[in-house]
Amino acid sequence: MINLNSIPAPIPTVASRILDGEAVLVHPGQGKVKVLNELGTEIWQRLDGKRTILEIVEALFAHYHVNRTVLEHDVIRFVQGLHERDLVSIEGPADSP
Repeated sequence: MINLNSIPAPIPTVASRILDGEAVLVHPGQGKVKVLNELGTEIWQRLDGKRTILEIVEALFAHYHVNRTVLEHDVIRFVQGLHERDLVSIEGPADSP
């Protein structure tokens, strides 16, 4: 299970580009394209295989000033969705609390 200590990283074969503030992701093996909204793009740009989800949440919280608990839940859910679509891998303690 993905949690705040998980470290997400883009799958190397996924191509991405930022166009008009939105990330466009292409998974060549699946022939699928995913377009991310502004917040999704902010998250995507921070997925470097070094930062934990908690570190990503902290950066976003400083920028957006929203409810932190909701933000944590939303970022975890978003990263989980990317993981399920084989757009990101998860490193680190994915199963620890």
